Amino acid sequence: LYPVLEKAGDRTLLISETAQGTLADICEACGYDSVQCLINENSDYLVNGISLNLRQLAHQPHASQVLDTMLRHSDASLLPLVEDVIQDVLSALDQSYNSQASTFLRVLHSVMTALVQWFGMPSAEEYQQRQTDKRQNGARSQGQQEVTMTRQEVEQFFLDYVSQKQIAEGDLPNLEEEEEADEVPLAKPEPNTDTEGEAPMPSHARLARDVMERCIHLLSDGSLRVRLKV
Repeated sequence: LYPVLEKAGDRTLLISETAQGTLADICEACGYDSVQCLINENSDYLVNGISLNLRQLAHQPHASQVLDTMLRHSDASLLPLVEDVIQDVLSALDQSYNSQASTFLRVLHSVMTALVQWFGMPSAEEYQQRQTDKRQNGARSQGQQEVTMTRQEVEQFFLDYVSQKQIAEGDLPNLEEEEEADEVPLAKPEPNTDTEGEAPMPSHARLARDVMERCIHLLSDGSLRVRLKV
């Protein structure tokens, strides 16, 4: 499976398409529903192979292509497994960016594309549905507030009517009792449940930040290909 995934990430179209067809044949022969299931079920073996080969770039220059193919054919459940390998790619980029920068940047571009696909902004339909639900909830709460205010106004009207009637009949209430009745106990302040400080950054956001911070210095690289990929 490892060498087939490596060829699926090859730059030659004929080789990559043949390798992808081979992946489909492997899925059918081994009883997997899709290439994604095939990769997810064997991800631990693949990640181990990538990690070992990244340490021997002189003999295994195409190790990053396997990670590239895995990212393009998998889902967000793969991220916890490949997070350490992506850090290995960043370290390898720092050590050999003169010769392997273009290859590593291709993989990091796939990483960022996958993060956007897995954790990015919702689609236009989902966003519109959320806005519609928010407006409906706002209208519902506003209607309930209006009903509550109407009840309070009616109650206050009758209290004022009774008070004015008592004054007109000369039946004045005791001032001390009235003052005690007017005193409203202060509401106890609710405990602040917000934790102090900033919330921890999600793992995918941390990973995206690390990729951008490690690649920004390559914007001034002498190679146009490298600058365009960055």
